[in-house]
Parts: sequence; structure tokens; C-alpha cells
Amino acid sequence: MNLKNVDLNLLVVFDAIFRQRSVGLAGQMLGISQPAVSHALARLRQLFDDPMFVRINNEMRPTDRASELMPSVERVLSMIRDDVLQPVGFDPAANRRTLTLCMPDIGEQYFLPPLINHLAQVAPGMAVVSHELAPAQLEEALESGRVDLAIGYFPDLRRAVFYQQRLFYSGFCCAVRQGHPQIGKTLSLPQFLQAEHVTARLRIRSQEIAEQAMREQGIVRNVKLQTSHFLSLTQIIAQTDLLATVTYEAAQLLQAAGKVHIYPVPFPIPQFPVMQYWHERAHHDRGNQWLRGEIRGLFQRDNDNSADECTAEH
Repeated sequence: MNLKNVDLNLLVVFDAIFRQRSVGLAGQMLGISQPAVSHALARLRQLFDDPMFVRINNEMRPTDRASELMPSVERVLSMIRDDVLQPVGFDPAANRRTLTLCMPDIGEQYFLPPLINHLAQVAPGMAVVSHELAPAQLEEALESGRVDLAIGYFPDLRRAVFYQQRLFYSGFCCAVRQGHPQIGKTLSLPQFLQAEHVTARLRIRSQEIAEQAMREQGIVRNVKLQTSHFLSLTQIIAQTDLLATVTYEAAQLLQAAGKVHIYPVPFPIPQFPVMQYWHERAHHDRGNQWLRGEIRGLFQRDNDNSADECTAEH
């Protein structure tokens, strides 16, 4: 293969398809049309005499040849980006980058509205894709670059290749409907034990903290309903006498929806840190640095003690 016949832009497209597993998403990531990505893929196939990517279950899976090439392509692009081009700055107002985040369902409702409104002012050309991933999937996504930043409580990201920065501490509250027949201005432990409960079985590690605290203190809830979606809690709590134990941020969302009172949990549960996480491969990326700074500015709290955030309101 003669190097003069190789268009380095094809490697950029290869990298994007490999990470996104989609021609369309690769185009969004690069800010080019889907036909342009398809044309580049056809040239890649001709160049390497290999299909490179094949569609399996609605996903573009790399061939063995493509998987062998990926580490080398990544090194070449990293060298060009970091050593050759040496960008002197990052202009968010002119950038059309797609930011890929990972956060749980509750996190999307809490973090995304302020973030989207902020981006509309300072980076109107940027778009956001948000995923909810299991811990093992999140590690791989951060390592491969398919996810730029994770926001939440992810204690499994312990390896030295992951950076983290605390945004704030969170904890737990109890939520019931207005006019609950047994619970008035305060919530006592006997009332908590006598109440009927609803739980949301979400893929968030913070739930384990509350459940562990209950086990250690011998507290057993009378669970009448389990649901798989946080969003359904809004109507369930407002229209029944069930009690939910949720994080501070989830309680704020429930209360904003109306007809819900929140109370401090009537027994101790440890707080936990809500962080932003990124991989070392993105540590010096100007766009990622900018994004981390904006997230910090929007959500980091000066006071780490959040104990006063969950007070009974009527």
C-alpha cells in the first residue's frame, strides 16, 4: 500500500464508526452527513480489501481486521491530535461537537435541563447524547471514547486510568403525598415502619447505600409496590398512600411535580459523593476539559455538608 494514496480522514471515519457502532452516529460525532460516512466506509473497504464493519442486530460490528487495526489507528490519531496539531484553544461557540454523557435516569432529569439551557447560550452548535450503562459497559465506553464523561455515583470506576471530581454530596429523603392520613408535620421511625412503601428498582449504586443501612439497623420496609422507572413514582406517590425513600435530587424532582411532601429519613443513612468521571485518554482533550469546567461551574456546591437539604416542607 502506497502512503500517498491514503487519505488520513478515512482513519478518522474508521475511528468514529468503531466507537459509535453506527454510520449515523459516527456522522453526528464528526459533524458530517451519513452519506459522506458511507462513502468513506466504501473507500476503507477498498483500501484494506476487507468489509471492515458488518451490520449485526442493527449495529455495525468491526471485523477481525478492523479490530486488529484499531489500536494502531488510535495511536496515529492521538499523535496527530496531541503532537502535530497542538491546538492552542477551544472555542465552544464555534464548535459542533456531540457530547456523549453517561448518567442514570434520575441524573438525566436533574442534570440535563440546566446543561442544555447553558449550552444553548455558550455553545449553540453542540449536541448531547446521554446513555445509561451498567458498570462494565461504562468502563469500556470511557476507555474507548464512546462516552466523554460520566456523572453520578459510580464506585466501580476505581482503576488509576479514571479521573474523578466531586460535585456535591447527596443523601436520602422520604416522600409521601400531601394529606397523607398517617404522616403529618414530621415522620417518625414508627411511622416509617408502619407505612406501606414503593421502591424503584433502578440501575443506580446509591440505592445500595440506603438498603445496606436498613439491613444493618434491622429496618424492614413493608414494600407494596416495586417499579422499574423513577418517572412513575411521581403519580404513584401523589395518588396513593405509599412512601418512597429517594435521594435529595430525586425528592426535589418529585416535589417540583407537585402534591408531594418530603421529610428527613428517621434513621441514619450515610451520604455519598456525586462525581464526574473521565478516562485518562480524555484528560488533556481541550473539549473534554472545557466540558468538565462547565459541569463543575453548573453543579459543584461549595458546602459539602448537604444535611440541611432534606427538610420537611408543607
